[in-house]
Amino acid sequence: MTDKGSSIESRGGESSAVSGSGQRVARTALIVLVALVPLFTTRLIGRPPLTHDTWVLPKLAFAWAILAVALVAWAWDLVRKGGSIRWHPALLPLGGAVLWMAGATVFSPADPTISLLGEHARGDGLVPFAAYAVLAFISLQVLATGVALKMLTRATVVSGLLVSLFALLQWMGRDPFFYFTTSEFESGRAFATLGNPVFLGGYIGMLLPLAVGMVIAEDDLAWRVVGWASVGALTAALLATYSRGAWVAAIVGMSLFAFLAWRIGVRPARTSILVLGGSAVGGVLLAWAGTLREGIPSLLGRLASVGNLSGGSVGERMLIWRGTLDAISARPLFGFAPGRFREAFQLYRPAEHAE
Repeated sequence: MTDKGSSIESRGGESSAVSGSGQRVARTALIVLVALVPLFTTRLIGRPPLTHDTWVLPKLAFAWAILAVALVAWAWDLVRKGGSIRWHPALLPLGGAVLWMAGATVFSPADPTISLLGEHARGDGLVPFAAYAVLAFISLQVLATGVALKMLTRATVVSGLLVSLFALLQWMGRDPFFYFTTSEFESGRAFATLGNPVFLGGYIGMLLPLAVGMVIAEDDLAWRVVGWASVGALTAALLATYSRGAWVAAIVGMSLFAFLAWRIGVRPARTSILVLGGSAVGGVLLAWAGTLREGIPSLLGRLASVGNLSGGSVGERMLIWRGTLDAISARPLFGFAPGRFREAFQLYRPAEHAE
């Protein structure tokens, strides 16, 4: 891009020299992406799906459409006005991972077309992971200021709050959309617009530290109130998924967040800490109250089984990892291709896991 005076900024850069209407469009597109993709499903808009998947593929197509708008708008400004392409070392392993997945898709023993999108209703193939890399790259280009990051954080947390409130309505038998009331999962497990309680749990586990961070960093009282409400709703919805793996992940994520905040010297006000704690406790009480309905499994029993090494979530995952390591040893270079974990695991599944 040197013909127009632009250059690659290799230090991660404090700011990008590319500026203009294109960058504003790209920034707005990213905010729309984080706000609407979690909510998007063909069932919410009342239209039949183009495929048998009403949850993941519509989100993927919607996300790629928004990413395309963001990329074109940013590139338009770069070509017209010149500027710097911001760079960060984290892009290198991310891009390398996508290239490795592309090689695994081509050289896998299975049908490579399946690995493009991944297993049905999971979206764990090459195309979704490539979207993550593109999202990281374009975010680095257009979210170079604290104001832009704050706007993106607010949009993410508000979207998570809406998803969580919907999950709680669904969990308590007040689902406003009758076609969400039937589920292939155990009675009472919330899945909201993610289509699967495990996916919802993973999504909330990522958002909880972000919501807490927003509360700590916000100067605007109205947005702090939104953050406090989000922490409570996210906590309750996370418990309503009954996903023990997501509970463990959320605890680990919050622990890492607390450690990093301590390392960089963040000292939130005592009032903020108390309100945050109260909001989380309120979420726990709300989740517990929801289990009092007839036919809903005990939340305390599910919590007690998390650390059970013989049959709980941690013990089951240790068995899964044992089989996974055997599968990696069998094909260490390209593996079994993206989205084919279920098939690979069946070949090396420990007998204890089957039992």
